[in-house]
Amino acid sequence: MTADSARQITEVELTCLSTDNIAYFRPVRIDNKLQFMLMARDSPKLGVAPNYQTGIRNALENDFKPVSAH
Repeated sequence: MTADSARQITEVELTCLSTDNIAYFRPVRIDNKLQFMLMARDSPKLGVAPNYQTGIRNALENDFKPVSAH
């Protein structure tokens, strides 16, 4: 595994991880605005942030390890 491949993880690979406090970000359009949805490993929606940086900060403050889903 290289540093670049470690940064890219599929949703299927993410569900195989055993860490319960991993959450991933997914860009979504809400009211025609790009926002970032934070979702838990088993897919429940945890929240929506107006930008990526805010979402990361909120995830870390709530003891989640955030990753991006592409």
